[in-house]
Amino acid sequence: MAIRGTCTEMCPVEEMKFREKERMLHLLEMVPGTESLSKPKADKSRTVKIHTRSAAGSNMSLPKNLRTVEALLQTVNYLLNDVITSKILPWHHIYDFIADRLLAVRQDMLIQRLPISHYISLLEPIVRFYTYSAYRLCEYPIEQFDPVLNNNHLQECLKRLLKLYDESEYFSNDKANAKEIDFSSRPFFEALYIIFNLRDKNAIIRGLSINKKWRTEVVRSSLGVSMAVLRGNWYRACVFIKKLPTLLSAVVLLHLPLIRREALKRMEVAYNSKNLTYPLDALQKQLLYSNKTDLINDCTYYTMKIENDAIRFIKGAINHQDVAKPRQEEFVHKKLSRKNISDLVLLGDIW
Repeated sequence: MAIRGTCTEMCPVEEMKFREKERMLHLLEMVPGTESLSKPKADKSRTVKIHTRSAAGSNMSLPKNLRTVEALLQTVNYLLNDVITSKILPWHHIYDFIADRLLAVRQDMLIQRLPISHYISLLEPIVRFYTYSAYRLCEYPIEQFDPVLNNNHLQECLKRLLKLYDESEYFSNDKANAKEIDFSSRPFFEALYIIFNLRDKNAIIRGLSINKKWRTEVVRSSLGVSMAVLRGNWYRACVFIKKLPTLLSAVVLLHLPLIRREALKRMEVAYNSKNLTYPLDALQKQLLYSNKTDLINDCTYYTMKIENDAIRFIKGAINHQDVAKPRQEEFVHKKLSRKNISDLVLLGDIW
């Protein structure tokens, strides 16, 4: 018999009292004005259940400590609507808080084995949060943001979500169950799986084999990027990248350093010459660089020779496998600046 939570708050009462007593409240959970007191008070409307690992003697499946579906939805909406836009702390600290609380949400979901429709409605904004965070914090040092850990969370949740989509097709002939499941965002997440796993043949095969009704323009564009990169057609890949919606444009930039390095390696063979050079302005536009300085920095990183605002390609100059660190790019920043981040994460892209 499935366990069902009975806690209707974002944090079980016992946990809130314990953490208040032991001074384990986060700054974002304290009653404003009590932060400097020796014993800050918990704000019931802002305290959120923390993620804890199972330990000997602990019972994590007590119904009173598990939140109801409504409470879980309330928690996700609060974290990704109110907390994500908070200015109280630097954003990497906001990320740490939200990421921990979302782990607790996922834990409650897993223990209760929620129905597919509820699982999907909770997982979709969580995946978008990890996607947005991967881009927003990509330039931060490892001490402040661990991209590998975030990517692991993103991959795990995304694969689970796609599996739920597949399982939900069993209900396609059951009108009562089908009504409860919202498939409107499925094309985006199918496209995200392709882009996040760029050049992965299994991801491409999935994109080509899903039902035609899910293979919308955004999925086809993502397939175009991945297959172009797989074939070494970097110019075509960059053309497709420009057409992607906001979050997909953001996540593909995690792969852009590799795309650029492979493009430069091919060009050093094609344009190898002692007399010819390639203008930086043209290369900046073709490889989606925000400015010439970033392009010059990458060329310097790859030990390439720059002369008179142009590159002299010499075969074999790029002789190491390291790629430059991902960076935020202007064309994505412009897209994000036109969006409300809460809406983007909670509701998704409109394309």
